[in-house]
Amino acid sequence: MASNNFKISVFSTILVLIPILGYSQVGLDERLNTAFMPVAVWWENLIFTSVSLGVLDIPIVLILLLFGASFFTVYFGFINIRKFPLAIQVVRGWCQFFYRVFWLY
Repeated sequence: MASNNFKISVFSTILVLIPILGYSQVGLDERLNTAFMPVAVWWENLIFTSVSLGVLDIPIVLILLLFGASFFTVYFGFINIRKFPLAIQVVRGWCQFFYRVFWLY
């Protein structure tokens, strides 16, 4: 009987100590955040650095976005300009072509 009481007391002590020990440790997410913080700060400083063009200070991220939009507009043959009326029709629900093709009625 003394053996069972000892086992129960040890088991109870372990059950009580597990949450206490778990809260004191740093989780995986915190360790990853700490490890990648220097890279994230460097990337943030690079992207949000401004380039002076005359009197304007333009962030590098804006230059990247404008270059990407221009490149893909030319690459896809100005689809965003040619099909703009179709996009408006789809948003308003007036385009029956999509209903016939995708919903088959």
